[in-house]
Amino acid sequence: MAKKPKEFKWKYAVVQEGMVYYRRVIPQALREAHDLPLIIKKATGISVSDGAEAIAMITKLNALQEREWKQLEIGITAKSSLEKALEFLKVSQFNTLSEDEFETQDGVIRDFFKQLWEKGKLPPEYALLAKMGDFRDLSTIPTVLSVALANYLSRHKNPSDGLTYDSTSCINKFIKLHGDANVKDITRDMVHAYVKDRRDNNVKTTTIRRELNQLSAIVNKAFLELGIEKKSPFMSIDIPAEGKDAKKKKSITPIIVETLLAKIRDSKTPSHLMAKILLNTGLRISELAGAKKSDVQLVDAKGKPLAIPFISIVANEFRSLKNNESERNVPLVGISLIAMQEAVKQAGDSEYLFKQYGKKGGGNTASATVNKALDFVDINSHEFRHFISTRMREKMIPLDVRETITGHSSKGSSELKSYGEGYKLEQLHPELLKVAIN
Repeated sequence: MAKKPKEFKWKYAVVQEGMVYYRRVIPQALREAHDLPLIIKKATGISVSDGAEAIAMITKLNALQEREWKQLEIGITAKSSLEKALEFLKVSQFNTLSEDEFETQDGVIRDFFKQLWEKGKLPPEYALLAKMGDFRDLSTIPTVLSVALANYLSRHKNPSDGLTYDSTSCINKFIKLHGDANVKDITRDMVHAYVKDRRDNNVKTTTIRRELNQLSAIVNKAFLELGIEKKSPFMSIDIPAEGKDAKKKKSITPIIVETLLAKIRDSKTPSHLMAKILLNTGLRISELAGAKKSDVQLVDAKGKPLAIPFISIVANEFRSLKNNESERNVPLVGISLIAMQEAVKQAGDSEYLFKQYGKKGGGNTASATVNKALDFVDINSHEFRHFISTRMREKMIPLDVRETITGHSSKGSSELKSYGEGYKLEQLHPELLKVAIN
């Protein structure tokens, strides 16, 4: 039965004057890199009364849109270049060529692509085709920045959402300024121009340094794969007035904690529950946002409360971990335990502890939501990690114990972390009780 207009709801669909439209926010990294608008909107040509047909069309449009964004993110890969070229040429002056004739026209076709590229008429997803040395040999696609990025992410041991976003964002910014340059042709003058452009846009010097480090890692990896023995042009680049624009980190004081708890202590909203869980655990917001309900252990097989309730931080399909030390068990104490009990209750039959964030990119959404909920005390979710580290240091809790709880990679000699099974819950629990906020 067709749905009434006011009842029709579907992800990425909006209804206007009885017609269904596909509408979606364009990812921020792509918007910044390619000067794209905030929203993309396409007409489906289908009436709201044809609900099933509208849903099918929205699903199809979304799949096509995600494929296009993926191509813009990582460039075109060698595996599908030839097929894409054939598809593109079907609507060009070469549409009558057979496949055999197509191969014999290699030079002419490459010139055709180059001319389109120079005129700005070649779609972004076909850009690398204009740079191939031999159109019939896909291995001749040069290692331009977009290819270097794709290779870097595909071979990275831990390509988290954050790494993918940060890497794609800074590569796209460099491409926007200098084009999709061959990594071998990038000069230090180009890098200095990138720094100036970022400074002219009032970007903090700490952010610019982080971007340069990421760009350097990508290019260094490309040099290694290509057998090029030279240093990355992004290394040892001076940033004018570096560090002078940094704001002093705000510490969480007893007054801030008192103000915070006065508002959220009895609150059961997801954002406030997350804040209270973070307060005594030192979890990263992404670790909590991507947690499954099965990661939380509050009772034994008979339903009796555990002596030491805890949460396990492990990787899953929507959440990778920052480093090897991130996989850990963290005892739940004080207000964090009470908040976790409520979160589990609210999760109900959901697989994820916070079902609204149990998806790709959920950590970023959770961070923005929780940070907004903490605006009234002018702190963000990450500062809870610093806060619990400070409290543990003040109680003279050993460094390796602190690192085990927060999941930091070791900064010093940590024999108990590195050998055997590491610290047990029974050892961590009393240490957290020393700093617990109730």
